[in-house]
Amino acid sequence: MHREWQTVIFSDEKKFNLDGPDGYNSYWRDLRKEPRYFSKRNFGGGSLMVWGAFCIHGILPIAFPSKRMDSAEYITILENNLLPFLEEHCTVNWTFQQDNASVHTSRRTMIWFEAKGINVIK
Repeated sequence: MHREWQTVIFSDEKKFNLDGPDGYNSYWRDLRKEPRYFSKRNFGGGSLMVWGAFCIHGILPIAFPSKRMDSAEYITILENNLLPFLEEHCTVNWTFQQDNASVHTSRRTMIWFEAKGINVIK
């Protein structure tokens, strides 16, 4: 299927752990270099979740969702970050890209996209 990639807004979330990888016991490394060791604190070192999106016109404002984002929080992020961008660049019929996380594909979220007239890549 041919798609006009210049009209797609790409989005994703990323969790950053402050004290090393997220439960991984091993990692890929260059065998010519010394191995790295990751320490863990008893109660974890904390983490930070970040949501971001970009398109040909630039980068949307980043958001910091909770670790356990639900559909209501995701919709709030979209209302505060995606909608203002769409209002500013409304001359194009945008398509929104997201992964298939359950908060992205929930009935509540899909109804919101439909109500706002936002095309979503499925």
